[in-house]
Amino acid sequence: MFFPASGDGPIHDVQVTVAKAVCGGCPVRAECLTWALEALPYGVAGGLTEQERRHERTRRRGRRREVPGRPVCGS
Repeated sequence: MFFPASGDGPIHDVQVTVAKAVCGGCPVRAECLTWALEALPYGVAGGLTEQERRHERTRRRGRRREVPGRPVCGS
């Protein structure tokens, strides 16, 4: 269920929903997400799909650049 067999469609959606439900009750969800953001290109981990993790990585990179007083690479 954490690596849906179907690429898209209703079966994929059900598998992702079930995997996210398991993640929702997991006591190490935050740690899992941290690891998944760094190392896991596929599947559901830390409560996010691979597409959601790509978005989260982009969001976090943008947030780091906005920290006042912190130099941005190349400046």
